[in-house]
Amino acid sequence: MKKLGRLLLLIPCLMAVGCRQSALPVYSYYQSLEDMGWGQSEELFYTFPVTADERYQVEGVVRVSPDFTLRQVPLGVVLETPDHQYRESQLMMPVKQRQISTTGYVVREYPFEILSDFAPEQSGTYTLSLRPLPEPIISLSLRLTFFTSIVTMRKSTNNKPYDPSTAVLLIYTGGTIGMTEDPATGALKAIDFAYIEEHVPEVNNFSFHIDTYSFDLVIDSSEMGPTHWREMALTIRENYDKYSGFVILHGTDTMAYTASMLSFMLDGLCKPVLLTGSQLPIGKVRTDGKENLLTSIEIAAAKDQMGNPLLREVCIYFDNRLLRGNRCTKVSSDQFKAFDSPNYPCLAHAGIDIHYHPEVLMRNDYGEGDLRLHLDLDPNILVLSLFPGLPESMVASAFETPGLKAVVFRTFGSGREVL
Repeated sequence: MKKLGRLLLLIPCLMAVGCRQSALPVYSYYQSLEDMGWGQSEELFYTFPVTADERYQVEGVVRVSPDFTLRQVPLGVVLETPDHQYRESQLMMPVKQRQISTTGYVVREYPFEILSDFAPEQSGTYTLSLRPLPEPIISLSLRLTFFTSIVTMRKSTNNKPYDPSTAVLLIYTGGTIGMTEDPATGALKAIDFAYIEEHVPEVNNFSFHIDTYSFDLVIDSSEMGPTHWREMALTIRENYDKYSGFVILHGTDTMAYTASMLSFMLDGLCKPVLLTGSQLPIGKVRTDGKENLLTSIEIAAAKDQMGNPLLREVCIYFDNRLLRGNRCTKVSSDQFKAFDSPNYPCLAHAGIDIHYHPEVLMRNDYGEGDLRLHLDLDPNILVLSLFPGLPESMVASAFETPGLKAVVFRTFGSGREVL
């Protein structure tokens, strides 16, 4: 592999992961480096495995310095097949006037499409190389996203006609709601959410189309982290124009963390993203999962008087209450009322009817602006809870953690602390 010379400062290290039919999407990881500059003589190489007869897309996002003036940049693209055949092409990387704020400086972020609807003729490892044609290009970062087309992923849950203005996408990540009890052993096992109608036949009673997408490997929510948050955000972005709402099925232990993160990652969101789950497996007689799931779907499809989505933010629906995603926390592990929003009122209550409280709903203007993703998550942040008697030496040692970028203190009362 060719050395990248001066190509530094936030150039990502791409994780090569197989894109199987149930593995949408595959995304890049981030690596902080020290310099900047992407010159004509410096190529980027990415390798990724593919499977024949599936469809792939490759997108890129480039960040440039504020004084970057070009409106578009020619980019040379070479795709090497497993049998060492080369396909060369050239694309114009658009440079739009979109500014985003990052730590310490302001940059402009420009998404662009590299490969669209790519159907490889053979399985194996492909190599993609990118080279800017003018000299020099000052680039602060480049991120590539590899994913299979959602068209090959879509699994219809009910037989209603597909209409993007009313359709809802279920995204199953794992958790208790997706478990059922083995009658022979009594052990819990995961169900295939692509066939959720077998376990919750009531989904067929909705008048609109419902599709399901499941994580390749469903996880216990205690294993949730930035990798999975990026996958959820990218899945929503890829399907944003194909569905009117999204319901994420999630374990309860970290659901509030995921809801809060997605609320900041999905900038400009004008459609509902609801997280829900259950305290009892969906296969149990007394499960709370069915009501949580069905009402979440109904809320995700709700429209205002203009026919636009009624809800335009990330929320948690649980035990008859709709809560703002970044204002709620888990309060119980054994009660159906598992979540609460101590410092913000409920957005809706569900009884015989669903009663919304419009005065507290977020009012993003529908159709104004694009959905923008913030995927560059830095895990080097520490949350430190102060308690009486906490030794100063422990606090000092926390500050000496290698790579630590910031510390958030949980303090007493209105913010007092004594160290």
